[in-house]
Amino acid sequence: MFALPAFCILLVGPDRPPPPGGAGQETVRLAQAGLRFPETQDRYSRDGKIRGVNFVAGRRFSEDALRPLLRDHVEWLVLGPFGWQENATSTEVRIATRDVMWSESDSGIVTIARLARAHGMRTMLKPQIWLTRPAPGTWLADIDAPDEAGRTAWFESYRRFVLHYAGLAETAGVEVLCVGAELHRSVKRSPRDWERLIADVRAVYHGRLTYAANWYEEITDVPFWNRLDYIGVQAYYPLTDRLEPRVDDLVAAWHPIAASLERLSVREGRPVLFTEVGWKSTPDAAARPWEWGEHMSGTSARVSTGTQARAYEAFFRAFWSRPWFAGAFVWKWYANHGAAGGPDDIDFTPQNKPAESVLARWFGDVSSTPARKPGGDRAR
Repeated sequence: MFALPAFCILLVGPDRPPPPGGAGQETVRLAQAGLRFPETQDRYSRDGKIRGVNFVAGRRFSEDALRPLLRDHVEWLVLGPFGWQENATSTEVRIATRDVMWSESDSGIVTIARLARAHGMRTMLKPQIWLTRPAPGTWLADIDAPDEAGRTAWFESYRRFVLHYAGLAETAGVEVLCVGAELHRSVKRSPRDWERLIADVRAVYHGRLTYAANWYEEITDVPFWNRLDYIGVQAYYPLTDRLEPRVDDLVAAWHPIAASLERLSVREGRPVLFTEVGWKSTPDAAARPWEWGEHMSGTSARVSTGTQARAYEAFFRAFWSRPWFAGAFVWKWYANHGAAGGPDDIDFTPQNKPAESVLARWFGDVSSTPARKPGGDRAR
């Protein structure tokens, strides 16, 4: 959390924003306010690669918050609101309206999406569940009510949750909506419910859709990829147990993973999008990249920004030129750039670390092998 700056952005505009191809009235308002921003070069329109970050802002931010993103050629933001669920067997998903980050609130989502568009950027909305009192050892993949009546009640609650954000995404002109994240057991048990949900979302939202599957097993168990526009992956793959590994070793570890994802993309006829990818700044960052907090080892408590930078370099070398690969959203980017990351930080963010330079260099490159883009909607 950081102090509220003296000048804050507050966009007020029509309920239906202008199409993303132009900044429209939002740009006029910014110009009238005397604001000047660097514009993107819209590399996405040239090679189809999504250059994105998972973005979080504790409160309204000043105009300067977007400058580091634009400088680093970031063209997409993920906004991730949460629904509260008590534990894996609960049947209610509550839309969080209090005590949330501003970027997770309805007003924050609309404002940031419109502000991003005014600067030539695009947005994905990724609502997901937060278990407030999980049983030890359980996580999102374990969500499953104890009986059929409970599963029906849970899915109806989840449907209301997703449709709330589908309507918000339509209002805000969000380009991509993620209909779920890492709900493996539900996806396997209730595929027809998910297909009906996707159809309901399509009825109220006219952008592109994805689902964020966990890298471990779930990605091949999702039966409705052909109902979506992207195959979404939470890409925290373990690559090596070696501490401070070399780039070449990491690239080699990615090769069989990339081959498997390519087969899936070809079979389903959909490009692959990493909805989350990132590494801590620790010597073992590539070993178990999903771990954080109390699960981290003593080795993980040491700082190694070099390991994080090499992990980014290997990822881009392994994937960026592949035509079936749509791009990635890095985990994670904080609005208060000056206070984020840094040389002594072990957090996932690449901000103010060598990894940020790696990201900026690759995001700034226009791929000579354009990605295959889904067609026919406003994300063009």
